[in-house]
Amino acid sequence: MKCRRYIAAAAVAVLSLGIAVGAAGCSGGSTAAKGVRSEEVTKEQWDTAIAEFGTGEAYENFKAEISICVHGRRYTDGVFVELKFYTDIVMVVADGKQYYSESAWQKGKYGKIGLDHVYATDEYYSVANTDGTYTKYTLNAADEWSTSTAYSGVVSYSQVTNYLSDKNYDSYVFSGDRGGYVEYNDRDETGVVVKFKDGKLAAIWGDDQEFDGISSGAVVETTLSIVITYGKQKVELPELN
Repeated sequence: MKCRRYIAAAAVAVLSLGIAVGAAGCSGGSTAAKGVRSEEVTKEQWDTAIAEFGTGEAYENFKAEISICVHGRRYTDGVFVELKFYTDIVMVVADGKQYYSESAWQKGKYGKIGLDHVYATDEYYSVANTDGTYTKYTLNAADEWSTSTAYSGVVSYSQVTNYLSDKNYDSYVFSGDRGGYVEYNDRDETGVVVKFKDGKLAAIWGDDQEFDGISSGAVVETTLSIVITYGKQKVELPELN
């Protein structure tokens, strides 16, 4: 969806201001995934959980909450510049219906000039039809709902597992201190922590993550929190105007 767009936009803002990304952290962002402790799983359980979530198979009722923060700060020509960019995504699937929302806001300053801004929240719904298509609900600028036919639902299951640079079980080791699975060579603790519960993917946590390739030679550090809840979810479609 648009999550990568927001990260890219934040990176462009950071780099255009000449900010060197620091490791100051992202206060105000969600840290829910950090508190989830993982159980140990076998390779077969790992492969099944990652593959099934990546394709959407077997997960007919769940909610995924994704929170991302990009933070940079430095002095530029004697002026202190700081920018924090937040994105919150909620994805819900239940009873053949899907819901997707994405909100973003930023906080910061360029000297005495405030950079705070709240972006409009995007919301979408979809419901599966018997012919394999979906009816998609979209909210326009006048806050009116309309429908259209789509060939996929509004929830992208792979959006969660795409945050794993390596999905191979043998590339990870279980760390009791960090509460989950970490990449085998991640001794400096900059990679994500993958967490499982009841044999299913439950959370992904990362502090000061590095997303490169956004701009030539640029590396942007972020905080990432993903928490997944299975069962007891409900999606109510909006009333059409």
